[in-house]
Amino acid sequence: MRERVAQPKTMLSDRAPDWDDTSSSGRIAIDSPPGSRRRLPWWGVVLGIVLVVGVLGAGGYEINKTLNPSPHVKLYVVKNQLLTNYIGGGGLTYAAQMVTLTSPGNGTVSSLNVQIGQTVYRGQVLATILIQGVQTYQITAPFPGNITAVNISAGSPVYGGEQLIVVQNESSIIAQVQIPLAQRPYVRVGEPATITPAAIPGQTFIGKVSAINTALTATGSDTFDVWVTVPNPVQLLLVGESVYIQISVQMMLPAVPELAVINPDADSIVFLYANGRAHIQSVVVATRDNNLIGIQNGLSVGQEVILVGQYQLTDGEPVIVSGIEH
Repeated sequence: MRERVAQPKTMLSDRAPDWDDTSSSGRIAIDSPPGSRRRLPWWGVVLGIVLVVGVLGAGGYEINKTLNPSPHVKLYVVKNQLLTNYIGGGGLTYAAQMVTLTSPGNGTVSSLNVQIGQTVYRGQVLATILIQGVQTYQITAPFPGNITAVNISAGSPVYGGEQLIVVQNESSIIAQVQIPLAQRPYVRVGEPATITPAAIPGQTFIGKVSAINTALTATGSDTFDVWVTVPNPVQLLLVGESVYIQISVQMMLPAVPELAVINPDADSIVFLYANGRAHIQSVVVATRDNNLIGIQNGLSVGQEVILVGQYQLTDGEPVIVSGIEH
């Protein structure tokens, strides 16, 4: 009879049970080489990192809420205020009075009594025309001024309606400027204006708006013409000069301190306060007057804007009001 020999079992000693040890259920035990360490699978390492980060993140959020509560802000109540705005642009100068004298009929120049640049008085005889060889007609100055053009000479023939002499009164100058159509509601006759010649930047003249053209500068354009009358008693301003005209206008608008407006030069916004939260509001800036900004669109009287503390806010963020300025 053949004897059965029992096979020795593999023993695991002096170490913790292996994840793959044989148990009574019949699993096969796998030994590690002597002196080696067991390593977790790569997916186990990743899972552990994710769990740790999640715990730290949740804890960090709670810490952040504790260390950074809702920000404190100061409010300003919007109200209408009378502001000064300056509207301007480049333009040209013209004589306040100018006339072109013409021949009353066909004839000959009997005499010519003036030349270009001469100052004349009202009623002064400038030239004599012999009409049809039988009738004498005198050309006289209709107002005091200067002779700026002479198109005839003594003895020359003339024809009916022909332009003979130009007289200008330059004691007042008209400066014409084109203004954007958007500013039309604010420009009025009588508003003060400053005129600066392009050739002499440091020299300024004071005038007033004397006329506003009710038609556009050109069909379909976005500008209209404004005339400013400027006293010129010693004739420092010349006709035909290039000048810069700045008109001072008064505007009643909802206004806020400059500090409340973010990006006042383009894409301007403010933060409105309502129901404990900050809300972004786009606005259209019309003018600045000292430290105030007039708002053309976007704000109404009585609304509350955030004056201090708005630069770190987000739309809809809860805030705590620490003061209100009226």
